[in-house]
Amino acid sequence: MRILIVVDNQLLTEPALKVGATLGANLWAHVNLLTVVSGNDRPDCAPDDLAKSTLVNARKTLIGLCGPDGPYSMPVIKEEAVTVRPGLFDYRPVVDAGKKELKLRARYGEPGREIIDEAYEEDADLIIMSASNSDSSSDQQMPAPLQVATEASCSTLIIKDLAQVQNIIVGLETPKLNQSAREMFNQIANIFKAPAAMYPLPSIRSAKDEFSEAMEKLVKIFKVHDLNVITADATSADRTIAELYDQAQHNMLILR
Repeated sequence: MRILIVVDNQLLTEPALKVGATLGANLWAHVNLLTVVSGNDRPDCAPDDLAKSTLVNARKTLIGLCGPDGPYSMPVIKEEAVTVRPGLFDYRPVVDAGKKELKLRARYGEPGREIIDEAYEEDADLIIMSASNSDSSSDQQMPAPLQVATEASCSTLIIKDLAQVQNIIVGLETPKLNQSAREMFNQIANIFKAPAAMYPLPSIRSAKDEFSEAMEKLVKIFKVHDLNVITADATSADRTIAELYDQAQHNMLILR
């Protein structure tokens, strides 16, 4: 399993790192830490020091949260920026003794598009990123978290509020959940310890029987943690990802 955690130099990143560290350690997953530098130009040389410091600080935070016995503990002497291609840079530690892969990646371009491309190219299973409650689907420009949740090829976890979690909105876009998806969902339920409202997304509303079966599996996971679940009927529910994004005051998960 590979988890993609989106980071920047703002405090907004902290919730994504906290959840990502717990999920990564519990699922023993590979992790990509990604920062995106906005801009149309794709330079051949490495990005500025801010991008590097953002990634290095995020790595230190992640390793600290996982502890010395975590899957990413590694002695790092320094980082060398390797150009994957113009606009995409990989900061590789000189010494890497981690049990699981921890990549530091910087990309140039439009944030939403670059995150989506990174997840696809790296075959990520889950994207974790933070969002502001002030973001809305009615904004003139679609917020990057909403774009990622809508267009990404893998599951996406958007964290709006980690301090006072009252619920989690879950959009289900696949009627078939493999073991790894169920285990990921189990860990997310255990982390947030909050009730959930689950909705089918348009792509699976025609598969009523398969949706009901998948929903039953997810409900059982929440009941194991003594959490309540509100489920929407596969034929009557009419929610888009944008509507779920606006509805989610705390956190939103799109399962694919």
